[in-house]
Amino acid sequence: MPDEHIDQYLDFFSLFFLLSDSFVSQKMLPIELSQLQNALLNWFAEHQRDLPWRKNYKAYGVWISEMMLQQTRVATVLDYYDRWMRALPSIPSVATAEEGTIFKLWEGLGYYARARNIHRAAKQICEQHAGEFPNDYEAIRQLPGIGPYTAGAITSIAFEQDRPIVDGNVIRVLCRLLNLDADPKAGSTQKKLWQVATDWLPKGRARNFNQGLMELGATVCYIQQPSCLLCPIQPHCQAYIHQTTAKIPRRVQRKAPTPVTKAVLVLVCENKVLLRRPEQGLMQGLWAFPETLVKEEEPLVELQAEWQRRNRPNFQLQTNWPTLTHVYTTFLATLHPFYCTLTSIQDDFTLEAEEQWHPLPSLQKLAMAKAHGRLRQSLLNQNDQDSS
Repeated sequence: MPDEHIDQYLDFFSLFFLLSDSFVSQKMLPIELSQLQNALLNWFAEHQRDLPWRKNYKAYGVWISEMMLQQTRVATVLDYYDRWMRALPSIPSVATAEEGTIFKLWEGLGYYARARNIHRAAKQICEQHAGEFPNDYEAIRQLPGIGPYTAGAITSIAFEQDRPIVDGNVIRVLCRLLNLDADPKAGSTQKKLWQVATDWLPKGRARNFNQGLMELGATVCYIQQPSCLLCPIQPHCQAYIHQTTAKIPRRVQRKAPTPVTKAVLVLVCENKVLLRRPEQGLMQGLWAFPETLVKEEEPLVELQAEWQRRNRPNFQLQTNWPTLTHVYTTFLATLHPFYCTLTSIQDDFTLEAEEQWHPLPSLQKLAMAKAHGRLRQSLLNQNDQDSS
């Protein structure tokens, strides 16, 4: 057999082996990889969403957007981002802001550790980098709250460095391109996907290529019913070819959140309300109404008993508002709120650590966790009714 025929045969066999059902690899023939890269880059250039942090790709804006977008949709983030940038237009302004200001701007986004880490990181940037966001990957990784993904996103998008990224959207796109039927959160899978993202990155084009992968996952390669006919890299997608997009990436059953029940005391006296601001725990730094873990059967009785154990004056129940439920990361809280009053604040009513009587008219200025924010609105509505 002539040598050129042998070479053609080997090329065909290699391509068949790479695309076979029994073998999934990040390796791709150079011509096919180039076609995939160009198709994605051209698609992103034409179809990218008009997002504020893409206006000038300043590192500060990219950083804030990435922190906000963790576990949060773009549509939700837009208003928060705009409000944040108007209030805190620079890293030094973040560093010098009060924690309460930071949390109020973040109020409703959840996962408040992200906001706390932004505040800490801004101070560190001012102390170590003269208030300018560092452009070195390792220096960025030293900032609070920044892991490999966020560091890669900032260095590639803001500074156009050749760094890969792997987030939820990219995981979905890569798993389908590879027809990779594996637990996407497993360490071995993560290692493979990071290697693929590294191998496929076109030199000098990381900004748009990385954003293209994320944009494709967000707007075309949906979790359910992906719009495969609109996908620019569909010819390269092994899940589409093998009709496995419905089951890839593999869905891993999450552990059900632990149910907890709490009685919440909304206690008003002399146009003030009793609040707590925990210094530790899930709601650290956020204002909240006093709450007590209870059983489902008699939450008010348990709340009153707890109140008496702490030698507090008896309150008068005005109304029990509708029960609320709120899902946190690991537990599902059922909240039984009780709107109560005291006739006066007695001298012997000693405030405990983290407690404060707060005037009702300025209640909206405080940062509160989402469920307690809903109770705040109920309180203000109740107060308006009582005053009319």
